[in-house]
Amino acid sequence: MITYNGRTINYAVVKARRKTIGIVVTKDGAVTIRIPHGVSKKEVERIVASKLPWIYEKVTENEKRFEEMTERKNNSLKDGGRILYEGTYHTIHMHFEEGLSIIEIRYDGESFHVRTGTMDPDKLRPAFVKWFRGAAKIRFQERVDHYIPYTGKTYNTIRIKEQKGCYGSCSSKCNLNFNWKCVLAPKEVLDYIVVHELCHLIQMNHSQAFWHEVERIMPDYKAWRAWLRENGKFLEI
Repeated sequence: MITYNGRTINYAVVKARRKTIGIVVTKDGAVTIRIPHGVSKKEVERIVASKLPWIYEKVTENEKRFEEMTERKNNSLKDGGRILYEGTYHTIHMHFEEGLSIIEIRYDGESFHVRTGTMDPDKLRPAFVKWFRGAAKIRFQERVDHYIPYTGKTYNTIRIKEQKGCYGSCSSKCNLNFNWKCVLAPKEVLDYIVVHELCHLIQMNHSQAFWHEVERIMPDYKAWRAWLRENGKFLEI
């Protein structure tokens, strides 16, 4: 716990197998200090004190954006609400039919049209998740097929999941896993995630050689990687 600008900031310290001290501010403003084993409490406090202005700024900024995101989320799944898809917010048009037991979602390229017998967001959200998972499955398959020839490798399977804090992964058995929430981001961001995981078929690490492969296939990847770092935490419905 430390005080800055009249505000008390709590932080958690987590020991991990790493060489440097890292500071993570989550989307809701929680602060975690990740340290290598053997680093003293005094050294942690020194690092935190030196980074206080940055920590304070990130905590304040993330809390504000998280509140805005939560409010938008709570008010999105209704008639006239707006929902994120492919980097743009689209209007939802609800068509209520009393007694209808299923929820049907149709996207016309500009808006979402929903036939539903309920207006309960807790019931509408799973229906949208199902729709987005289906869209993600199609989109990821298309982009993997597009980029795989650039690697000279082959993959085994593609799975669509909901991985907390992870957008994609590639296993040693060449299985590709992708987070459905990636379809909420701009198409170029999804392409970066695909290229990133496909390059693990060449380099199963994050070495300089790995990043050279990513850049070879997607020269502007840094811009989309930066977008994801800045906005990824807001890919929610």
